Amino acid sequence: MLAPKAQYRVSDAKKYFWEHLAIGDYYTEGLQVPGHWFGKGAENLGLAGVTTEEQFARLCDNLHPQTGQRLTQRQKTTRAEMGADGMEHERANRRVFYDFTFSPPKSVSIAALVGNDSATMRKIITAARASQMICTN
Repeated sequence: MLAPKAQYRVSDAKKYFWEHLAIGDYYTEGLQVPGHWFGKGAENLGLAGVTTEEQFARLCDNLHPQTGQRLTQRQKTTRAEMGADGMEHERANRRVFYDFTFSPPKSVSIAALVGNDSATMRKIITAARASQMICTN
């Protein structure tokens, strides 16, 4: 399954590194599974291997991770959005990044976790990585 989520605020995006990229997720609980750069975008920016906090923070700040140069022109545009209170609120249009999460159906992951099946867990992780490669090439 693919679940995209937009990150709108730089501060939240930078917290994302420590909450997700530096430690992994509940599939790998207790293990340190750092994020890795992959795909054409990473290749074009000269990024490979383990995702570092400095590289990630620079990208969140719209800076080239190697040179520190600005990547894109910032547009300070806004959009109107209905809030939970039923009122219209002005929101920034900027997206810091999109988080695309690849995961198996819940039934597969629950069966592997409940059964403490490390072979199935390894297969889940391998399949998720293969999905990422297919989607980015």
